[in-house]
Amino acid sequence: MMNLEGLTGVEKTMLLPLWGRWSESIKENGMICDTKSIELVNRMGYDFQSFEGAQHPLTRLAWITRAWNTDHELKKHAPIIPFTVICLGCGLDTAFYRNNIPLMNWVDVDLANVIDVRRQLIGDTKGVTLHAGSILEKRTFETIPTKGPVIVLALGLLCYFNKSEVKEIMNNLTSLSSNVLIIMDYFSEAGISISNKLVLADNLDAKMIWHADSPTDLLSLHSGVDIIETYPLFHKIMPLLSEQEQIAASMSDEKRINSMAVLSFTNR
Repeated sequence: MMNLEGLTGVEKTMLLPLWGRWSESIKENGMICDTKSIELVNRMGYDFQSFEGAQHPLTRLAWITRAWNTDHELKKHAPIIPFTVICLGCGLDTAFYRNNIPLMNWVDVDLANVIDVRRQLIGDTKGVTLHAGSILEKRTFETIPTKGPVIVLALGLLCYFNKSEVKEIMNNLTSLSSNVLIIMDYFSEAGISISNKLVLADNLDAKMIWHADSPTDLLSLHSGVDIIETYPLFHKIMPLLSEQEQIAASMSDEKRINSMAVLSFTNR
């Protein structure tokens, strides 16, 4: 069994979306097919079944949908020249293995102990660079290897910082390129409150903090940010959901609990 004792509260939250992707991928006709998540769960020997009773069904669906949205946006925005995807706070993210996109170079970024866990579980993969460092430090971004246009993934991540820290992260992105595309998710204030109760009730070290209640809140993060698109989390996947799932997802979307955003970031 993989030793996870060295992980902090926030770092341990990387197990939850992994479980969500695994739980859908083992279905015969799941909405995502994430064979790498199945491989990781099998290799870890961790009792992921214990999450099933502890997590609300909508949170499981949210992790699946976040992965589905990520794949959709990556394919939609991938350029036809060599480009770089940077997955911030990668944890045990497996998007690289779900997306066989030509000319894609991938960089996984997280704290050193998380990168160590990732390296032990996955090892080295052709086309993937593991990069250790804090995303609150500009030097972490200054040493990330990039080629061509840059797409940044910030998923299930920014909510764990306060607003000033999120602004600092956005400012640090200026070290990557003069033009960056950001694919991210964000919670409303109500969404933060609900998620802290439902998802992290037993993990007070991993409380969600930052929220955005309108596109204006996103624009306030940096003078160089422009919004390409923003939509409620379940909006695009809705036709694939069961009738019962659609009811719960529609209620969440109506309240804007969790949303996706695609931002263009220009250093100006």
